[in-house]
Amino acid sequence: MVKMLTEGNPKVAIIGPSKSESVAMAGQIAPVFHTVHVNQADNLLNPLRIKMMKHYGWSRVATLAYQDEYNVPQFNVRIIMGAFHADTALPVFCEAYKQGMYGPSYVWILSGTTLHPGWIEATEDCTLEQMQTALYGHFALHNLDVGYSNETTILGKSAAEEMASLRVLDSSTPYVQSRYTPYVVDTAWALALGLNNSLKYLDEKGLSLSRYKYSEDFNQAIVNGIKETSFVGVSELHHGPIKKANDPHVIQKITPDRSGKEIRQYKNIKC
Repeated sequence: MVKMLTEGNPKVAIIGPSKSESVAMAGQIAPVFHTVHVNQADNLLNPLRIKMMKHYGWSRVATLAYQDEYNVPQFNVRIIMGAFHADTALPVFCEAYKQGMYGPSYVWILSGTTLHPGWIEATEDCTLEQMQTALYGHFALHNLDVGYSNETTILGKSAAEEMASLRVLDSSTPYVQSRYTPYVVDTAWALALGLNNSLKYLDEKGLSLSRYKYSEDFNQAIVNGIKETSFVGVSELHHGPIKKANDPHVIQKITPDRSGKEIRQYKNIKC
């Protein structure tokens, strides 16, 4: 990333990456160059987490996030919210199994947006059956990736129509869509509209995007411009860079066993 930022013309902004570990690194590098870093944040699920706490009357929960090393401490709580990817979740739940942190006395709430289908498998230290036991009955929280309404987006189509158009374009390329595609589309629009909005702030300082360079003045003008954006996007999260309070989510209660997994899904939950 440093090489990309230092070679060639100055980079106005960075979009992504999607993995939390890489995001953390990008978030540390971008400010050094006074360049804008735009990314889809997992904390957009926080309103749903809070709503669950209020609904069940939980006053105390623990949060567990992956950094450089994983650990499952014996919290003095029974409700644990985890924010990590599947490759990290596996050793975490293996350790949870060993410490007996599972069953009806514990509630595990995961970020389903970071877990791929079929991610539950055996590890070096735990069998598949042990992993399924530890994960039995956990909750997975999701954002609805694509807008479910027929509202016209900034692209002049409904979200479903736009995604169908993109699939047609993809069919002539070696690339395929992922669940991040709606977010990428909307993030690009948020940045483009933000750059347009930034022109007035740049003009106040006698600056122009055509003469862009790494500086705090350019950075602040672009950030201010992005904060002003508001639009109906393809994803339900990007009506603007700041999530609307009533964006819908999905809660899944997952009970995996030897025969697969039973999923109880609750859609379109407003927060």
